[in-house]
Amino acid sequence: MKNRWSRGHNGSDTSLADAMVLKRAPRPALRPFVQVVWATDEVQGPRPFLAHREHVLPTGQAHIALRLSDDPLRLFDAVDDTSGR
Repeated sequence: MKNRWSRGHNGSDTSLADAMVLKRAPRPALRPFVQVVWATDEVQGPRPFLAHREHVLPTGQAHIALRLSDDPLRLFDAVDDTSGR
């Protein structure tokens, strides 16, 4: 059976932060409302303040983020913001 998850961000093997990104199409019942379902692993790297960030460009689309770990979900106002809100 072919794996329905694809690796990488925009077709590459890893994202810009060296995280594995898993993407797949949603189930048929969700397709009118959801374009893509994706998940990332925890990133360990030389810049820890960037480690748990997903960068999203403003497109006008809604994004729902679910944190599956114990760490709270934080929003950052800039790339160099180290505290978030």
